[in-house]
Amino acid sequence: MQLPRDKQDIAAALALQAVPVDELGPHIPVLLEWLRDMNWPVARPVAAALARCGIQLVAPLRAALSSTDDIWKYWIVSHLLLEVDGHVRHSVADLIVRIRNAPTAGEITEEVHLAAGDVLILLGLNDS
Repeated sequence: MQLPRDKQDIAAALALQAVPVDELGPHIPVLLEWLRDMNWPVARPVAAALARCGIQLVAPLRAALSSTDDIWKYWIVSHLLLEVDGHVRHSVADLIVRIRNAPTAGEITEEVHLAAGDVLILLGLNDS
């Protein structure tokens, strides 16, 4: 398995679709880094590969969503969390509720709290 070397390494990013989930698992934190900007060519195929990882995503997602990188959080919430399995969304629901109901100044600036509202609708928690 080859991880993307740079933001233009689309071949490696697309090849991740064929990699078994158990082989992707140890690389999830590194792969999440490619979602810091969904405008990068590798971002969408990497997100698609990550979306298959299921519950293995939870701890790295919780770390990313607890970070101070609000742009990264925006891309994760507005893209990856819409693609993942419902169990993964439910496992980070507390963080999504916090972002929606008590956003930091940075989360407001980057509109993470608005994207969180879309995830809460999927979770059936839009009245939280």
